[in-house]
Amino acid sequence: MAGAFEDRAVTHASPGGAAREVRFRFWYPEGVTAPAAVVLVSHGGDGPTQGHTGPEHLAREYSAAGCVTLVPNHLPSSSILQHERDRPGDVPAVLDAVLGGKVGFPGRFRGSLDSARVGHAGHS
Repeated sequence: MAGAFEDRAVTHASPGGAAREVRFRFWYPEGVTAPAAVVLVSHGGDGPTQGHTGPEHLAREYSAAGCVTLVPNHLPSSSILQHERDRPGDVPAVLDAVLGGKVGFPGRFRGSLDSARVGHAGHS
């Protein structure tokens, strides 16, 4: 079961109050019609402009296993303090937007999401 993806974005307020747009890649298993588990994969580093394209190998594996995989592009931070403040907020913003139906699902994805089966993986 090969996976495919489409890009999406969500805007949320950072703890400092500023609006923060987080682009993310929505990987989905093709042909899945049952509720799919969700895995969010956070990339490492200080926030490259295309960070959500880096862990493609993980997204493909999770998608091949039947999971929807969300890969946010954590933006660069000007300091370690900002990094520690902003990045954790990206995760619930993306999950809430997807699980809450605030962003459209890819047109070819025919399944639904199982909000009781959500995982988070990452590296740095």
